[in-house]
Amino acid sequence: MTKIEIMNKFYDAFSKADWKTMNSLYATDVVFEDNAFGELDHKKVTSMWQMLLENKESMDFSFQIIKVDGVDCVNWVTKYEFGPKRNKVTNSVIAKMEIENDKIIYHKDEFDFKVWAKQAIGFAGKLFGGKKWFQRKIQQAANQKLDQFMGK
Repeated sequence: MTKIEIMNKFYDAFSKADWKTMNSLYATDVVFEDNAFGELDHKKVTSMWQMLLENKESMDFSFQIIKVDGVDCVNWVTKYEFGPKRNKVTNSVIAKMEIENDKIIYHKDEFDFKVWAKQAIGFAGKLFGGKKWFQRKIQQAANQKLDQFMGK
């Protein structure tokens, strides 16, 4: 498969909350990075997608292949409710992937953390969303939740 075909298959599966198909496209030595979780290995990234998608009540999702600095990337946008207060979030993400032997070996999702934090967290996110210490705190909480999920 080409890089475009793999990216389309991955995000088409995402649109259907099909984490099993998404995870099947990762190489066993994949490195994943994003603003919310930081850097994850294969076991953690595949568990992350399962955790985020298997019980998703409602999610509006769209994606398109775009070029960023001449490189094929994916711009994906999702709308969902976050946290106990069910804050409405619209997150626009640029995904960069490296593919070898029809498997994703590197996947980086980038989004405006400050914008996300303002929507997801509320006042504290608006106030501190641009601070690195706040992002680290969110990453620690996200990884703690992921570790608990993996230990179930």
